[in-house]
Amino acid sequence: MFHSQGFSVTHSKYPFFLQQDSRSVVTMDTGNTMMSSIGNQPDNVTLAMYDGNQIALTVLPSKVFKATPGLIAELNEIRTLTHPNLHRLIGICLDEQNFCEFLAQEACLKGSLEDVLENETIKLDWSFKFSLLRDLTEGMHYLHGSVIISHGLLSARNCLVDNRFMVKISNYGIRTFVPSVDFQPLEKSDEGRDFKLLLWRAPELLRQVMPPRGTQKGDVYGYGIIISQLILRCEPFDTQDSDNRARGYGGTDKEILLEVKQGSIPPLRPQVPRAACSPELYQLMERCWSEYPIERPSFVKITEIVRKIAGKASNNIIDHLLRRMEQYANSLEEQVAQKTEQVRILNYSTSIQHRPSPS
Repeated sequence: MFHSQGFSVTHSKYPFFLQQDSRSVVTMDTGNTMMSSIGNQPDNVTLAMYDGNQIALTVLPSKVFKATPGLIAELNEIRTLTHPNLHRLIGICLDEQNFCEFLAQEACLKGSLEDVLENETIKLDWSFKFSLLRDLTEGMHYLHGSVIISHGLLSARNCLVDNRFMVKISNYGIRTFVPSVDFQPLEKSDEGRDFKLLLWRAPELLRQVMPPRGTQKGDVYGYGIIISQLILRCEPFDTQDSDNRARGYGGTDKEILLEVKQGSIPPLRPQVPRAACSPELYQLMERCWSEYPIERPSFVKITEIVRKIAGKASNNIIDHLLRRMEQYANSLEEQVAQKTEQVRILNYSTSIQHRPSPS
């Protein structure tokens, strides 16, 4: 936990690093940083103020990672990226021994896409879903055309959502902080791995050591899994009825992944009813998670398809929500007017009934 305090930032001897008393920050900006803990964020995340803006600090393992030339090279690539659907990295804070203490990033207070899908108080109609999908698509389209080339760890966990319900793709570009075991192929003897993290991984990458940033076709597969989550509003390889999960997919995450890796005929994929979405979206989802990477579309093609499917309905989810609130308010006014008229008529009828008859 961080205690509230202020820091003045100056340039340090390291390229793209800034120094603040006993700590330093890898960043392209200068300013003051104030750190304070918050209540409803993950245990390893806290909020801070930087240059008057709220940012998120992700705590890194203590005394593990140093500012190496490899890390600096990754940062130099990331600093060239600018897109509204990419989660912006502000800097990396170091201690006095140049160990990385935490990542300083753009704050996304709605949590991950996974959190939004699990939050039953958030009503997700198709305009809302298409807005989320379009954000994800545009971000991945940009990322695949950048120096980063591919993500490698795309999942609903790594898609964050800000206060305007805009999706921000996170955890791209920097592989220094990713445990080496996360790149290893899946083995039947594996124990203690985060198997859920692998549910978005393409079958060919479950069979081999994954490149540090994965592959573009592997990202497309993970994108297809996310589409199924948006359609059904559930976890990957899950159903809307949790009691049917074991019968539908064979039980545990590890067992599901071993079957996906095996490449059975037909290959195991999430069970999505065709009636749950439009035929165009269903076809896109199936193409994205094809067993054969060559059959999966590029994000150039995916973006073209999603723009046609989503249309203008998903351009701005805040505008959509405001329209829904306005429609609700108008409907409420009509109901009040109708009730008022009914009461007026009732009162008039009552007054007629009680009016003295002429003698």
